Amino acid sequence: MNQTFITLIIFITTLVFVSLEKINRTVIALCGGLLFILLKILNQHEAFLAVDFNTIGLLTGMMVMVSIIKRTGLFQYLAIKISKLAHGNIFYLLFLLSIITGILSSILDNVTTIILIVPITLAICENLEISPVPLVLSEIFASNIGGTATLIGDPPNIIIGSAAHLSFMDFIINLAPFALILLILLPLFIGLFYKKEMTQNVKEAWERVEKFDEKKAIEDPVLLKKSLMVFLLTISVFIFHHNLGLEAATV
Repeated sequence: MNQTFITLIIFITTLVFVSLEKINRTVIALCGGLLFILLKILNQHEAFLAVDFNTIGLLTGMMVMVSIIKRTGLFQYLAIKISKLAHGNIFYLLFLLSIITGILSSILDNVTTIILIVPITLAICENLEISPVPLVLSEIFASNIGGTATLIGDPPNIIIGSAAHLSFMDFIINLAPFALILLILLPLFIGLFYKKEMTQNVKEAWERVEKFDEKKAIEDPVLLKKSLMVFLLTISVFIFHHNLGLEAATV
C-alpha cells in the first residue's frame, strides 16, 4: 500500500480519536507517531528530528510559571479590580474584560487565560443578573487576537517562530499593532450585536459586586512578588533573546 495513503489514514484516524475525546489526546498522538515508526514510514531518528523541542521547552516553561502565578490569585484579583472600574456600565465592563483578556493572552497561553478569566466573568454576571454570552464571546475572541501578538501568546506562534527563526520582537513589531487595533474594535462590534444586553439597568445588582474584596483574592503575597519578578525578567530577556543568541526555550 502506498505510504502516502497509509500516512493519511493514520493522520485522519488520529484526528478522529482526538475529536471524540474518549482517550487522552497525548496518548492518541503518541500512538499515531508510534505507528509511523512501526510501519517504517519514519525511522526512529527521523521521528525524533521531527519533534520541535524548542516549542515543547517554551510551552513547558511558560506553563510552569503560569501555574505558579495562578496559585497566588493574581488573575482573580485583576478580574475583580477591572470589573469594579466599570461602575455598573456593562459596555465598559465588556471593554475592560476584553482588553485584559487580550493582554494576558499575549503573555500567557490563550487557553489558560480563558480558563482563568471566564469563571470570574460568570460569577460577576451572576451577581449582576445579566447574560454572560456577550462578555464570554468577546473574551474568547480577545484571547485569540491577543495570542497572535507575541511569540509566546499561542502555540502556533511558537512553532512558526521556531521554524522560521523569528524573534520575540519580530512578532511584536509585525503583529502587535494590528492585534491592538482589533482588540479595541472587538468590544464595539460585540456591543452593537448585543445592544439590548449592553443597556440593562444593573445599578442595584452592581452594589453587590462592589462588595467583592479583590485583596482577598491574593492568597500568597510573598509568592506573588517572587513569581512576578521571575516572570518580568523572563519577558525582558525574551525581548533580547535573538540578539543574545538564545532560543526561546532556553529563556
